[in-house]
Amino acid sequence: MLSMNPARILAFWHLCILVFLRLLLPFSFALCGIALIGYNDGQMKLPPLLSSFRGWWLIVALVVGPAIVLAALGLRALSMERTGREQELWREQSRVVLLVDGAITNALSAIEGKLRRGELELIDDSSAPEEGQSVPFVCFVFDRNQLLIFPGDRVFFGEVGLRPAQAPAFSLSHQIEQVIEQARTAEAQNEDDVALAAWHRVGASEPRLRPWVELNIAGIKYRRREAEFLSALQSIEWNREYSISPSGTPVAILACSFAEQLFDDQRATFEELFRQALSSLQSGRWWLAGQQRAFYGDKLVGLLKSAKAGEDLSAEKDARLNELTTIEKTVRPSPPRSQDAAIHRYDYTAEGASLIFWAPADDDQTWNGAAIRAERVGEWLRSLLTPLLDGLQFGVVIRDSRQQQLWTDAGGGDQALRWERLRSIPEWELGFIAAAESSGIDPKRILWYGFILLPVVMLIVGIAAATRVVRQEVELGRMQSDFIAAVSHEFKSPLTSIRLLVERIAGRRHFSAGSVDEYCSSINSETGRLEKLVNRLLEWQQIEAGRKQYRFEPGSIAAVTRNAVELLRPQAEAKNVFIDLKVEGEMPDILLDRAAMTDVMENLIDNAVKYSKAGGRVSIGIHADDAHIISEVCDEGIGIASEDLPRIFEKFYRGTRGNREDVRGTGLGLSLVKAILDAHGGKVDVKSTPGKSSRFIIVLPIHREERKHAPDSDCR
Repeated sequence: MLSMNPARILAFWHLCILVFLRLLLPFSFALCGIALIGYNDGQMKLPPLLSSFRGWWLIVALVVGPAIVLAALGLRALSMERTGREQELWREQSRVVLLVDGAITNALSAIEGKLRRGELELIDDSSAPEEGQSVPFVCFVFDRNQLLIFPGDRVFFGEVGLRPAQAPAFSLSHQIEQVIEQARTAEAQNEDDVALAAWHRVGASEPRLRPWVELNIAGIKYRRREAEFLSALQSIEWNREYSISPSGTPVAILACSFAEQLFDDQRATFEELFRQALSSLQSGRWWLAGQQRAFYGDKLVGLLKSAKAGEDLSAEKDARLNELTTIEKTVRPSPPRSQDAAIHRYDYTAEGASLIFWAPADDDQTWNGAAIRAERVGEWLRSLLTPLLDGLQFGVVIRDSRQQQLWTDAGGGDQALRWERLRSIPEWELGFIAAAESSGIDPKRILWYGFILLPVVMLIVGIAAATRVVRQEVELGRMQSDFIAAVSHEFKSPLTSIRLLVERIAGRRHFSAGSVDEYCSSINSETGRLEKLVNRLLEWQQIEAGRKQYRFEPGSIAAVTRNAVELLRPQAEAKNVFIDLKVEGEMPDILLDRAAMTDVMENLIDNAVKYSKAGGRVSIGIHADDAHIISEVCDEGIGIASEDLPRIFEKFYRGTRGNREDVRGTGLGLSLVKAILDAHGGKVDVKSTPGKSSRFIIVLPIHREERKHAPDSDCR
């Protein structure tokens, strides 16, 4: 069922609007195209719409408006979607706070319940819980004698001479005590036989004292220099749990102290004894005061170091005793004051911080407790919280009030974005760390970004396309205006000449009959110019409309060129330009439209003459190879600018240099040349050096099997 979240409902309506505008946008571009470019009589032209300010606003409303609204709504929807994710993340984090608080509260309650029932072995680090993993808690008992007892480690702290009730002790009869005193007195008086007999009676009477008795017998044998005393010391199992002296000192410790009196070479054979005794001491095999365990540990490390010839034994330090000592310094200064309820607190001391639990035992004056150092809190939290927080999309970190990190599932080192205080332990805070960006692709995010980028891209492309079309149409309009002006000029000159000559004849202002003939000849010449210009315009219109038909028949391009040269030679001589025609070798006949090809050569030669300077030279070269006839027209005129070369064969286009030199033209000549040569299967190319010369190269195919080779011409 869909959620009735207002943010999701609004996002859904935004999506509907986005889809609607996305479908509307192509129609807007189409309407914009109609507004920009009108269609009339089969030709595209700019409508008057663009000349009005209101028209441009219509274009903006049709194209820019929908695109901007679409992009804005996309950004708005993306922002709302991000806000929705943040709100959902906030709710999820609030749920995690309650979950973590509840898990810690339940764990604390379970620990305090076990402390009340005295089930310390189920909490202590030295025991193995049901899950098979060690729990980093250290349990202790604070008894009526102010002794702080760690049952799992068999270590206690308190007043010297006091021992906890859990520590075993020998209750010797008066008779055994007298025998022990007799043995020690005999040893002092060097009566070894009497002492040995007394020690044997003690071992027979009290089996628990046999290891201690055997150690005393070994000492007597050492004084008597008996060789078997070494094997006797090494064969006895000194590290048994009950192997203690009547005063409670472990026999293994006494044996190691005895071995300290041996020579270095003899002491080296006791390395295993020293190591086993140190291991038993640090594992808590015997009940000892904290000061005793520290003293014996240092002594054994020194003996082991001497037996191993100075080897570094820093790893043999009693880290567990150091931890217990730190807990003792944390717990003892602030014992519980209330006798009616279990309590827990997070205490800070100079040695560090610890989480402490207190629960009253059945005895009114005894408290059971558990402690965990701040350095090991992370182990407990990891075993407690990892199963609950698996699969979250963010990281979790817990720290204390001094901002010391206790545990995190995000690898540490990241700055939390939000902190919440835990009710279970007020000194702790729960923080949330943003998850690292996934390397995968989020389809939803790509969809939203697509809704934003698509209209923007379409807007840019549409504006660019519209701008390009407008610029092309404006340029075409300008060229058409130039064409009309050029054609008007071309028509005006011969018409003016004809009108003046006719006025002279009509006004009888001629001087002789010969003058009339001359005037008529001039009128005929100007009429020919008009006819030629009209024919060129009609031919261009037919080519543009695709109705131009060519009459191909065998003919010589050389003959066509000669006729064009003879026709234009008077024009060249009037400008003092010399025309040079050179035909190399025999030219084969090709299929051509003589009239059209004559127009081609006349156009090229006429341009060469018009753009040449007075006294210049126009060179025309024709030669053939195996497959083509190449004709080149070279002049020594003003040249063509490099930026004009790609466009000189476009209709209505005239080069900038021609405009600057005030050379008139319609801009159709070269476009007609290219169209005619395309129809003949040929091509035209141009090479020019601005300010020096231009060279037009015509290539026509030879349509026959036998071809004659002619060398290339040099047209300079």
